[in-house]
Amino acid sequence: MRVAVTGARGFLGGHVLRLLAELGHDALALGRGDDGCQRPLDAADGSASLAEVLAGCDAVVHLAGRSVDSLSTPLASYLGPNVALSEEIAVAAAEAGVGRVVFTSSRMVYPGHLTAPLHEDLAAPADSFYGLSKRMAEEVLALHGRRTHLTTVSLRVAQVVGDGDGGRGALPRLVELALAGGPVTLNGAGAMVRDFVEVRDVARAIALALTATLPGDGQLVANIGTGGFSVREMADEIARQCGLPDDAVTSRPVEDEDTSVYRLDCTRARTVLGWTPDFGLAEMVRDRVSRA
Repeated sequence: MRVAVTGARGFLGGHVLRLLAELGHDALALGRGDDGCQRPLDAADGSASLAEVLAGCDAVVHLAGRSVDSLSTPLASYLGPNVALSEEIAVAAAEAGVGRVVFTSSRMVYPGHLTAPLHEDLAAPADSFYGLSKRMAEEVLALHGRRTHLTTVSLRVAQVVGDGDGGRGALPRLVELALAGGPVTLNGAGAMVRDFVEVRDVARAIALALTATLPGDGQLVANIGTGGFSVREMADEIARQCGLPDDAVTSRPVEDEDTSVYRLDCTRARTVLGWTPDFGLAEMVRDRVSRA
């Protein structure tokens, strides 16, 4: 297959390009040009329209967009890079005769106050403007898909970790404390639950989504995660793998502890895409420790 990849310069983009090459696909790497439009990274100029750029492609992997900044960032900041760009991709793909768009959405389309595993048919609204923009992008793509020949897959991806993630987040911070000999100190009891997924597992899910047979109207939404674990569980696993004693994980009292829960139900990804993660908590910790 010939596959165009937007956001190819990014953390996930690099892993997707490598996997597509390993699988024998012909990947067209796209990034934002000087005019703000998606252009081939090696393009001499930006005179071609996006539809012309996508001509001959079988699918588009749409990774480009604005990442979450803070919960106070207004919706207007996300509308262009997340919603309008997704519509531009859908329109150009349909015009170019592309068959499928695979879009990386986010766990943040779900609110953080729920405790049961989050299913794709859940009606509860996002509680951040970033999450709202991702849900809007999903719906824009699906709407264009239903109006044209396009099939679309929106993957609601958990928090991605792995080589190239920049060392942000709880996992690298706690590993750094453990490798320094501890203590591994948590803010509060570590009750907050987050769903993490390794970047190579995400790339594999995207590759599977390119060719999977889709049910119904050809518009699929699927969660991509590991089911979630608490910060305390993460800290205990890190301490164990770093050879620290049982009392190495300690708690620092906080006035208002975050006890929010994100656990993704990934049944649909397993049944429709044939995807399950290769990396669980232990494997993600082992990988991070080995690269520290």
